[in-house]
Amino acid sequence: NGPARDRAGRFAVLSAGAALFAAVCASAAPAAADDVTIDNLAFKSLDGDSFAIAHVEFTNTNLSKDEVVKLLTPDSSVDDDRALAQKLKADKIAIPTIDILGKDGSKIHLTGLTASHVDAGRIEALDLASLEATGTDNGGAVSVKSGALHLDGLDVAQLLADDDAASAALSPSRLVGLTLNGLDIVAPDPEDTPGQTIHI
Repeated sequence: NGPARDRAGRFAVLSAGAALFAAVCASAAPAAADDVTIDNLAFKSLDGDSFAIAHVEFTNTNLSKDEVVKLLTPDSSVDDDRALAQKLKADKIAIPTIDILGKDGSKIHLTGLTASHVDAGRIEALDLASLEATGTDNGGAVSVKSGALHLDGLDVAQLLADDDAASAALSPSRLVGLTLNGLDIVAPDPEDTPGQTIHI
């Protein structure tokens, strides 16, 4: 029914936001190209959410290790994030897992994030193996699960650009192709009956 779908939709948007956060991190590389590998990153946002990233690999990138950490830090300023994303170039970015624990007890687990041929907001291919999220709404359990997500030809360079004549000349943001292997959402029924499952 409508209310259950609305609440499930809001939770799905939050989960998609986590995926987008990961994608933006993947679209942020160094003047002198090099490989950057970092293990056991952990952050706590000002909002109280915790982020854990076990392993990160930026291959042939122009970003330094400190810049990669700053890019992945949840409370970096918008201007700093945009500047790093504008600068970023990398042959490949790989983040096997990202775990987010919300201060409200919600959990988001992403696996298999890879991005290839990243260049200042342009990504030739972006893959996410899976996403699982759990939380509550009005005292009832909410969960979102998705299978593999694949994006081709993601271009958000114009969104990252400064507001000037040069940015106006950039191509509008675009996505060549998207495939998603299954989406399952469970949300509480407004009449206190068992959760309704939506399969896509």
